Amino acid sequence: MPYNPDRINIHELTVEEPEKQEALPFDPENEITEVDRKMMLNNLEKLKKNGWWYDFGKLAAEIKIIDPDLDLGLDDDAWKKMLNEMSDTYKEKGDTWGIILKIGNMKVLNPPMPIEAIISTASGGAKDFQSIMGILDSSLKRSSQQDFWGDFCGQAVRAKILDPNFDILVDEKVRQGIREELQDDRENGHWANFADEAMALKLIDSLYGLKMDQEAWKGMRGELEKYKKDGDRGLNFAKLAGAMKILAAKKVEVTDEGLKITMSERKESIKPETPPIPEAKQF
Repeated sequence: MPYNPDRINIHELTVEEPEKQEALPFDPENEITEVDRKMMLNNLEKLKKNGWWYDFGKLAAEIKIIDPDLDLGLDDDAWKKMLNEMSDTYKEKGDTWGIILKIGNMKVLNPPMPIEAIISTASGGAKDFQSIMGILDSSLKRSSQQDFWGDFCGQAVRAKILDPNFDILVDEKVRQGIREELQDDRENGHWANFADEAMALKLIDSLYGLKMDQEAWKGMRGELEKYKKDGDRGLNFAKLAGAMKILAAKKVEVTDEGLKITMSERKESIKPETPPIPEAKQF
């Protein structure tokens, strides 16, 4: 039979599938369910009713990172009692670190709050913003010198939240130290610690280049599921979920207006277009 260019061999037809786009490694909007959110808020309400205001502030701050639109019950009375608790604790114990931890939670919850005035009031005028940041600076240097990288990460995040312009020295020694800590967490299955430290590195290091592989996401997600199975939607669950959201984010900025987290757009499944069936020709 002579060759006819109009003849089409249907066995040679192919359908080109568009390039697959990566899904979010962690999608808090879908993976943190309505049940999870409701249970976190229930735990928050229990802390409020029991007057455990430091724990209330910690959990509320983590929940806000996960879902800024949730109603956390932060009325005027709650703010007043959190501030009073901070002041009373300082008067009783002279606990400067208590102020640092509590004021950090409050800054996440309400970035425009007048930190300087609150520190002065809570400490009876004994401390001011500069002295608080000086304590953090000294602690960071000491943790770095002693290779206490878990402590360093926690202190660095607090410092960055309180003062986004605070100069945290992140040199190759710090990067290497934190990476070794992360590797140790990975090998020992300490995935909650891994998430905290990886998140800290992302927040403080402009040259952040840590790649989160499938093993890391599987480990962190497995830890999150353990909390769910244990019925824990309290601080451990919220803290890990918040860290995972930051690690999955396309962009994270710590500014005077608060923590700005930009997530990548979720990709809908893309179905390949089916080419039109060629018109049958009579031969």
